[in-house]
Amino acid sequence: ATVSVLNWVHAGAVVVVSDALGFEPAMDKLLTVLIQTSPVPSHPSTALLEALFRSFDRVDGLREARVVIVCDGCDAVEAAPGGGAAAAEKENLKHGKVAGDKAARYREHLALLAERISQPPFASPLQKGVGTVELLVLPHRHGAARAVEAAFNTYGVVTTPFVVVGQHDNFFIADVPLRAVVAALAGDSPAAQGVQCVHFPSTSTLNYAAKAEKRYGLALPPRTDVAGMPHPLVPLAFWYGRTQLARAAYYTGFVLKRPLRPRDHLEELLGEAQLADMKRGGMEAHARWGNYLLDQGAEVLYHLSGRRAVAAPVDAYENPDAPAPSDSNPTPVPSIAGCYTTARSARAVVPGLHIPAAPKRPAAAGPAAQKKRFRQQCFHCGEKGHSFKFCPHAPHPPPTETIDLGRSACNHDDAQLHPRPSPHDDAQLHPRPSPHDDAQLHPRPPPRHGEDR
Repeated sequence: ATVSVLNWVHAGAVVVVSDALGFEPAMDKLLTVLIQTSPVPSHPSTALLEALFRSFDRVDGLREARVVIVCDGCDAVEAAPGGGAAAAEKENLKHGKVAGDKAARYREHLALLAERISQPPFASPLQKGVGTVELLVLPHRHGAARAVEAAFNTYGVVTTPFVVVGQHDNFFIADVPLRAVVAALAGDSPAAQGVQCVHFPSTSTLNYAAKAEKRYGLALPPRTDVAGMPHPLVPLAFWYGRTQLARAAYYTGFVLKRPLRPRDHLEELLGEAQLADMKRGGMEAHARWGNYLLDQGAEVLYHLSGRRAVAAPVDAYENPDAPAPSDSNPTPVPSIAGCYTTARSARAVVPGLHIPAAPKRPAAAGPAAQKKRFRQQCFHCGEKGHSFKFCPHAPHPPPTETIDLGRSACNHDDAQLHPRPSPHDDAQLHPRPSPHDDAQLHPRPPPRHGEDR
């Protein structure tokens, strides 16, 4: 089977950044970055991925690694003859089922990526002549979990000891010492050997030890120190699907070592399973999961729902009051005293995208105002029977913060970017023609691992 991969690499200005261990690890030899993408309403615009790559400039060493954008396939959903309510299947972007012209717009989006991937913000001087950006266009819909599996097992994309796995709509909004974290994990510290996966803080994981005790009744160690690690690590009780750094062997030997279906998402498969495991066995059970939070004391990852954002004119972007990403201005950690969540109200501004405002909180709160039964705990008060949105104890929402995803921490200079062939080009990974043609987007399916269910 052939693979649609477009290889590019750019040499730029050399920026030397030393890590805490006193040497600079070769990130291109140690790290592969997998970014998952699939159809969203803003296509064919590339604005979402452009904003993501601008945010990469805040992550020390990431640009020097091999970055592979894993483009899942999709299934077109059409109404049954005669229209009306008799539809063959309902559109579900989360599961790669698209209606109307979204499939055609996704193909156009992939073609635009192929044309623009050699230009900023995909290309950056921070690549330092070794970083690469590639497209892996899967020939049919795999689903979120099986797309990652295909990148590892079917196409052998990951050949480095470490991997970052992320999604197209999770952005870095604070500086991340990734180089130092990789160096610490690559060391021979006994504490490092038990760390299989490192997550970056989001609003759902701030003040995590206190939150786990309050919400789940779990007493987690407040910190784990690893030699050379720039921040303490906090063990996680839940397997989160947001952007993470992991040992590649952890993915092949544990995360992906289970039957996977097209509708599966790794967080849904592993998150509740780990939580149940931890409630039964406490920290002794954590050893098999090996996932930790890099406790930087502030929000690092911001999730902008790609399924809500729509395309907008680039000249509509205007945010003069937001600080530039180069300013070290992290969001402080909110207190969770009397509250189960550290979430706050925020909106992102992105050139080329419009993010509709979230629905307002209903005037009448409480379980009676919630139409569907809510089985989980409220993120604010911890009571069961209603969600945070309908919590009768929640105070008035705070002012909405603005997060500017339109500016980069790096000054991209086209004159410093010189395309050259990718060192990863081989018999299995070779360029294909532009994905304007359906036949080029859907080559003969590769061998599958397991059966669809």
